[in-house]
Amino acid sequence: MKAIVLGIIVLFGSVSVACGMGNKEIVFRPVTLRVFDAETKRPLEGISVKVVNTTFNPKRKMFRGLVIEQTDNTTYRIYNYQTDANGLVEIPQFSYTLGANDFLLKQDILINIDAIGMSDREAEKEEIFDAVVLYSKEGGLFYRPEFNYKAGKITSYPYLLDPKDYYQLEKTKPYYTEIFNGHEVPPLTEQELKIEPTSFFCDHEEFEIYLERFVEPEVSTN
Repeated sequence: MKAIVLGIIVLFGSVSVACGMGNKEIVFRPVTLRVFDAETKRPLEGISVKVVNTTFNPKRKMFRGLVIEQTDNTTYRIYNYQTDANGLVEIPQFSYTLGANDFLLKQDILINIDAIGMSDREAEKEEIFDAVVLYSKEGGLFYRPEFNYKAGKITSYPYLLDPKDYYQLEKTKPYYTEIFNGHEVPPLTEQELKIEPTSFFCDHEEFEIYLERFVEPEVSTN
């Protein structure tokens, strides 16, 4: 049975655009998250939830008006929560005042996933949550704090996604389920496009996550 992950997305269509060439505000909308046992449908209390907000600042080398090389300086900010008796976590709105050339890249919500032997500050510096992969209980960088359950990951981007470009490896599916959450970009002027994305173009989102009980995958002898 596949893990059930349901996302209810509420879009209000409001767009906040900063003007000028100085600092600008980058906003990560609030999220209501509920976590349940996939079998009993009961809420799960005390499940670890990590939120990783990622912004970036592109560095470009130009030649005759064309970009010949680009490197992005990324910044990761990590926040920790736990589900309450109702399986609920209210993730607040995050707002950062950054430079004119900073942009919103993505947000990762990690359910029942943590780093092995590394503090949040170290994880931010090492950028290890940029690509979470769980497919072994031996070694690696990540583990499931609640070992009896699989994990979940919601990755949100401020633009629509092509399904063929965002997929989860089959060998990771016994350990966690990943959801890729894209957003529709509203019509923007040429000037507005230069300073976007600064948000997910929505005011609030809700997700219900149903975690399966973990079953150790069979090891092939072939």
